[in-house]
Amino acid sequence: MVAFDKSGSMSRNSRISFIDEDFYEGLNTRLNLGMDFSKIPVIESKYYAYRGLYLSSSKRVKHPKFVINPDTIIIIKDVRTKKDNPEKPVTSYNYDKNIPLATTEIKVVKDADFREVLQCNFQKPQIKDFEYVDIPFDGSGFITPKYASYINEALNIKGATSFQIRLPFMKGMLHEVDVHEFLETYNGKKSEQLYEDAFGIKRDLSKAHIFVTESMFKGMKWILQYLDSASNKTTHMDPMVFYCDMMKKYDHALYISGTNLPYGHSKYTHLSYQMINTLHFTEEQFKRIVERHCFFIENPIEYLKDCEERTVDDDDNNIQEKDSDTQEYDEETIVARQIPNWKRALFKNSALKIDGYIKSQLKNVQKGLLTKLATGKLVVEGQNRYLCRDLLPLLASLLEDENVISKFWQKYVYLRFYLPVGTQSDCWEDLKLNYDSYYAFFRSPHLSRNEQVIMKRFEMTTEDLYADRVNYNSFKGHVELYDKYFKKLTGIVMVPRGSSAPLCLGGADFDGDLVNVVANQDVVEAVASGAYEAGNYPGDKTNRLVPYFKRTLPVIKIPTSKGNLVKIQNPVPFSHIQNTFSNRIGQISDAAISIGQIEYERNQKLPSKDELDLVFTSESSTCAKCTILTGLEIDAAKNGLHPDLDIVLKAGIDKSAYILFLRDLEKLREEEEYNLDNLSTTRKNIEGKRCLCVSAKNCKTQATFEIQDGGTYINELPLYFEEGLKRYKKKKKTKRAQFFEYSKEISDRDKENIERFKLKCQGIFNSYSFYANKFLPILKNEKKDTFYAPKNLQTNLFEIYDEENVIEIQRTVLPRIKEKIEGCLNKDNTIEKMKDRLNQKQWLLQPKQNRGKALEQIIGNGFDAQSLKKEEQEVLFHFEQQGYKTLWNVLTLIEGPKVTPFETLKKRVEKETTEMAELDKSLEKDLESIVQGFYEKNETDPKNKLYGVCLQKLKQIVTGTKELPLEFKISTLYEITKKSEDYGRFFWEVFEWKELEPYIEEEKEDVK
Repeated sequence: MVAFDKSGSMSRNSRISFIDEDFYEGLNTRLNLGMDFSKIPVIESKYYAYRGLYLSSSKRVKHPKFVINPDTIIIIKDVRTKKDNPEKPVTSYNYDKNIPLATTEIKVVKDADFREVLQCNFQKPQIKDFEYVDIPFDGSGFITPKYASYINEALNIKGATSFQIRLPFMKGMLHEVDVHEFLETYNGKKSEQLYEDAFGIKRDLSKAHIFVTESMFKGMKWILQYLDSASNKTTHMDPMVFYCDMMKKYDHALYISGTNLPYGHSKYTHLSYQMINTLHFTEEQFKRIVERHCFFIENPIEYLKDCEERTVDDDDNNIQEKDSDTQEYDEETIVARQIPNWKRALFKNSALKIDGYIKSQLKNVQKGLLTKLATGKLVVEGQNRYLCRDLLPLLASLLEDENVISKFWQKYVYLRFYLPVGTQSDCWEDLKLNYDSYYAFFRSPHLSRNEQVIMKRFEMTTEDLYADRVNYNSFKGHVELYDKYFKKLTGIVMVPRGSSAPLCLGGADFDGDLVNVVANQDVVEAVASGAYEAGNYPGDKTNRLVPYFKRTLPVIKIPTSKGNLVKIQNPVPFSHIQNTFSNRIGQISDAAISIGQIEYERNQKLPSKDELDLVFTSESSTCAKCTILTGLEIDAAKNGLHPDLDIVLKAGIDKSAYILFLRDLEKLREEEEYNLDNLSTTRKNIEGKRCLCVSAKNCKTQATFEIQDGGTYINELPLYFEEGLKRYKKKKKTKRAQFFEYSKEISDRDKENIERFKLKCQGIFNSYSFYANKFLPILKNEKKDTFYAPKNLQTNLFEIYDEENVIEIQRTVLPRIKEKIEGCLNKDNTIEKMKDRLNQKQWLLQPKQNRGKALEQIIGNGFDAQSLKKEEQEVLFHFEQQGYKTLWNVLTLIEGPKVTPFETLKKRVEKETTEMAELDKSLEKDLESIVQGFYEKNETDPKNKLYGVCLQKLKQIVTGTKELPLEFKISTLYEITKKSEDYGRFFWEVFEWKELEPYIEEEKEDVK
């Protein structure tokens, strides 16, 4: 096995894949499109990052009409410049003016251990006119409605209009836009639409369906280098012909790792504790927000009505890269959640909240909200969206005539953000937002107040509210134009081309980065008061008071250090793995929380201009410096140069009490017996400190929070959690009610049919119950914690050595030790006998000079301690920090886990139950295959897979029972499932909503 590739998320979690050496060259060639990278100089980190794109969780697009060839895919220029002035873009410039900018100078120095690190010289903020980036559309492209429909058909989804894509050496977002209609309209013709692509080749855009910007094509320069190499026979070949030929040769395809479908529907998003730690709240503002969250804990139905999407739940250890190479997604990022029947029924008649299954689901919602309260994820009005630049300038740049482009709309989105909402136009109606209202933007990680942004929205308004330098009719025309081409992109938020907003948001780009767009005005005011100053609105021609805020806190620009060009070595060099496995982002985040307790303490007077300069130029540790250092630490995974973190990690600042509480709570929640229903809180004095203690019945861990009088508002969260837990446990009286009863007389024949139907359905439930609730738990217990050796060995090594040595020992030393011990194994000299001799020889008490001789006796079969190299002896003979355990763990590792065979467990379970005889044989085979796959192959999510198979079988029975009216099938199934949470799920999902709805009465009055 040799080290191979890693995706961006694997880098962030210090993981790398391994591959059998026999497959190495073949897979290498396929992933490299046949190019030899030992002859092409590249930046090593970028090569492995862009190679690792195939490791993203994604779905392959298979559709007979979805064809990728040099006609259908085109690489468009990020910036198209004027022919007579190559320095100027055809769509004109856009700047964010008079924005304070802060950064740091970096230089490479040697630390105390003579390792190269980046030393930061933090600069005094400067007020500048600047254009945010030279690549304004980094990561965004277009796809035509026709090809977007093919993707929807291929993935069996509906309505997706934005797609996060993966192709060899290519990634980013494709947004559905009717490019052909736009070109026909503004080029004034319906025939050939000529455009010079990023390679300088004239293409016909009327044939194209996928428009990829050159910043999305990560391997573009490498392909050009390869095609231009003297030894290559394909010199002067069209790069896109080569790319598409290699795609076909190696059977590559377009993959989708995310869509807009889960976003843009909910009324709510979350504020993380990182955000709460930096916001300049008043006491009243924070109280309103947290009490709204507590209201939802008590009234989960109200929360469910407006919350129908996946949310961004980031914490300090779940950090996206500023320049993330990939993001791993679950199924829900591709398929929008459909509102389940039980929710629809509940919204129609809230009396159904006493139904057993629905009651359990509401309780789960309450538990989730309560846990979010403790862990600092507060519900606020807003949405999660993919970040995107204003797409109109990019679209306009495709027009043929530069004169037409130059006369194009100069203001674009009027320096506002565009939020396509589809049918959700009244989403935040109760907030009374209008054309003059501001919204707040956040992105994780969020470490300082400098990373907060407020902006106004580009939307239709009335003439009396509108004020600008151009007339109202012109403004209306612009809004109508955006709505015509971009209104369906309901999962994105567009920010102006020259806006500094992405820079504020951790240097975000547009290849799939998610942001929180917060509409809650308490949050907006907290951002405005902490990072902006109120001023007069420029150009306002009305007498009304229009809010206008000018930024005072500097936007942080994180410097980049370019990597060196190298020829790729095979396999992956250890130095690159070492850079991947060294990361202290979590430590910086914890430091930022602690520093914020002082820097952003509630009710503290805001710093003056001179004090703001000192934030960067003084020797003190500040949250803004944490933002810069985090960016540099993220980049270190690519270039190997880590920043010197002493200024924030060795500043003598105590770790935040809230962070310590979160760590304890995380350990408590990981315990098997943890349950919110068994949770209790007490107030204690511990060593003279007032503390809140959270514990659970039968759990060892106790989460302790030292109650704070000052600091930021995150210190209030554990206390609100204590109160929320009391409200959650408070018993509520409910009235009994009957649902889905038979509404007409039942004939004897119907009674017979009902009994037969009931028996068939009950057989499915019995099957599910046996495998999910009896057999599967036995398999889980058998698998659970049966093999500690790898984890114990690693823990032991980290006790003795530093991180760099541990990685080297695991990679090279241990495999050699194992190989030499395995050479002494036979049927008469087993690992079990070696372990017996290890105990007999009292290995842990052997003096150093005797350890070689003792090891020979323990291993036996002629083992010679001198056959061990010096570094191998040092590992086995190093007894500091319980190093004597190393040998035991190595032997256990060789022995492997002792797992009872599946067939043995199956026979044992069969003896304990008589239900097996009642199972449908084909169903039994499918269910057994699922649990066996879980046990032997570690296949995931077995219980849901069991449920899915049984649900399909149940649907077959329901649709196949023609002799029974639908009403009787519904009533019968409800009768036999209403008392079981497991069975209840079947009832609510086996029928279509249109079948159930007529039998659910409209709500008359709530059942208390």
